[in-house]
Amino acid sequence: MHAEVLAVNGTFKVIKEPFKQLFSFHAFVRKDGQLKQLPLAFAVMSHWRNKDYKSVLDMLLCHIF
Repeated sequence: MHAEVLAVNGTFKVIKEPFKQLFSFHAFVRKDGQLKQLPLAFAVMSHWRNKDYKSVLDMLLCHIF
């Protein structure tokens, strides 16, 4: 199985202080002729700085490869 599409989503309203964002990663895979969403990882973030997003992405890449 391989992903046809990878997606990233930042959701702000479902998270409580002191956190700021739920950052999620999803793959879309084809199964039984239908495209299905598969959640891969979630990160609860306390800041919105570029270096914070980079840290999350680096950590995920480190565990994938």
